[in-house]
Amino acid sequence: MVADKGVKAPPEQLTFHRPLGHHDLAQGDWVCTSTNEVHYLLVAREDPREAQIAARETKVLLDLACYVDPPILLKDGEFYRYVNVPGRPSRSVTLDDSKKKFNEAVKNLEAEHNASQKGKSKPAKFHTTLTEDDFRSTEVVDAEKALKELRRLNRERIQEQVPRSYRTQGGPLHDRPQVRVPWIPQGATELEARRTVYQRIATSALRGEGDNVPDPLRASHSSQLLGQVSSLTQQKVELEAALAADHLKMERLMAAVAAAEKQRDLAWLELNKLKSSGGSPGLKTSTPEPSGAVTPVPPPAPPPKGKAKGSTPPGKEVTPPAQAAPKPPEPVVMAVTPPQGIQGESNPTDSS
Repeated sequence: MVADKGVKAPPEQLTFHRPLGHHDLAQGDWVCTSTNEVHYLLVAREDPREAQIAARETKVLLDLACYVDPPILLKDGEFYRYVNVPGRPSRSVTLDDSKKKFNEAVKNLEAEHNASQKGKSKPAKFHTTLTEDDFRSTEVVDAEKALKELRRLNRERIQEQVPRSYRTQGGPLHDRPQVRVPWIPQGATELEARRTVYQRIATSALRGEGDNVPDPLRASHSSQLLGQVSSLTQQKVELEAALAADHLKMERLMAAVAAAEKQRDLAWLELNKLKSSGGSPGLKTSTPEPSGAVTPVPPPAPPPKGKAKGSTPPGKEVTPPAQAAPKPPEPVVMAVTPPQGIQGESNPTDSS
């Protein structure tokens, strides 16, 4: 839909149209663009990376098809094989083979059609109803239908994993985003939008506003600038938040490193203490008893080796002499450990 810019303003045509290409607007919105700049939108309609993005989306879809219940595909290395097709053939090989057969069949049919139309004043155009599904087995056709349904049900999930950041923008530098015209009702048909634009122009002319007629292009451009400012502000906030998060993460990592270094130093000091005290690393040393503890007297040292006086020769037994009465049991002598730094004395019993 084309309309003049204003009553007294220099003649300029504006085109009101639906959003083109990739955008964040609703399908029922209307956009205003200068007529001599519409071709910039048409040139930037498609994403130049569409092929790579479509391949990534297909990869995500095929991986998802391997984990649904029941599974549609089976991953075998770099290949995806049909689960319910006899022989479990590779999907890529099967589709390429059916496409090749389809192209050959269409080529032969077109050649026969052109031969049959020779000599006719008005030859009929070639048309075929064949599709690639006609050269595929029923199991393969069912599997491909299941994949299409899986893509439809998980469209948002796939787009989250493969985001599309490209947006169709106008202007010579493709830096003018498409902005909805606020005074055209959302979802208005072409006839309703045309009537709204004409009424707005006519009402402004009757009021004698002249050059003060609201400029849709200027309003649209102002909205575009406001949108850019808002977008850049949001990006700044997100970058600052990400930077703060990185700083916080770095501080936590540095604190963890400092704690680990402290533990290492404490372990090293403990190891040096064990080495200086003669202990072995990893073995527990006996804890000294506190001062004033009561400990039993160690037994007397055994007599020195050798033949003592009155000793019994080896191999002979000596009967002990009869005693008049048994001696009472000797009292157990206990030694009290004095305070540290003072040695105590003990009274050993007579051996004779």
